[in-house]
Amino acid sequence: MPPVNQSVHPMTGARPAPSDKTAYSERSGALTQSSGHDKVTPIMDTTIGAQYDELRREVRSFFTTNEDVAVPAGPGFGGDASEVRARTLEWQKRLVEAGYAGREIPRRYGGAGHEADALASLVIEEEFQSAGISLGMENQGISMFVPTLLHYGREDQKQDLIRPTIRGEM
Repeated sequence: MPPVNQSVHPMTGARPAPSDKTAYSERSGALTQSSGHDKVTPIMDTTIGAQYDELRREVRSFFTTNEDVAVPAGPGFGGDASEVRARTLEWQKRLVEAGYAGREIPRRYGGAGHEADALASLVIEEEFQSAGISLGMENQGISMFVPTLLHYGREDQKQDLIRPTIRGEM
């Protein structure tokens, strides 16, 4: 007979052990544990806290302010190749300047210089997806070359190559 509790945590995919009375509540966003009676005790809050509400507002305001060049998510958005490239480069530049692309790349190399924050990245991604707007360029230069330069590169290489790479200029 399968375990009574078939709950799966949405972020980790973890299932409680068969004897465990732990469940994930989609309504409250919390992992809970039951004593077998009617008492349910939260054991882990998995909601994104109110401290990220301001970030959501900032992202939405960014969309409004930059709607003239915002690039829709998904395949091509029309126009001839030079127009598409120019708009894509302008969008990438604005994403970098606003700190939505190159978030954790140090400022001295053209990034935003933010500390790693998985929840902030998740909030930003959710807002972009919800609005149907592109998160910008993702290519080998940005996702592989830049991290390699940051770790192994000489200072002159970092200075010369990272900024134009994250802006899509090379």
